[in-house]
Amino acid sequence: MFRKFYFYAGTRNKYKSKNLFSLLQEGTLEEGELFFLAALRKIRKIPNLDDVTDEIEQEIFINSFHSDDYINNENIKFHWIYMLFFCKKLKDILPKKRNYLIFVILSQTEYGINFKMYKDRNTEYLLYLDSYSQPIIEIKF
Repeated sequence: MFRKFYFYAGTRNKYKSKNLFSLLQEGTLEEGELFFLAALRKIRKIPNLDDVTDEIEQEIFINSFHSDDYINNENIKFHWIYMLFFCKKLKDILPKKRNYLIFVILSQTEYGINFKMYKDRNTEYLLYLDSYSQPIIEIKF
């Protein structure tokens, strides 16, 4: 089913959200050891390390959004499909030569999908994923 939908949506662009994909137009940005989607970094201030636990939480503060802010469709299946397309496009714009992984976490809520992105720092993070009651996907690039 997904393959059929992917082919249809991918060839006709009927199901893509321009608002969502505009987040990728400015590319990515590295500030020191931190990694961001440039469009989100432009509109958000990095929290001080005094206010968060570590650099991962600084990145997640900037690199997180809720799909219903960008996707104008109430069907949760479409939100998943939009967000998977978004992640595929994100992979295409990531720096090719890098010595770290990028983690993306997609989690379902009542209204859509939460997106979170951070750079791997070889630390245990988000250990509670197994206890999450809604569907969740963790992607490594």
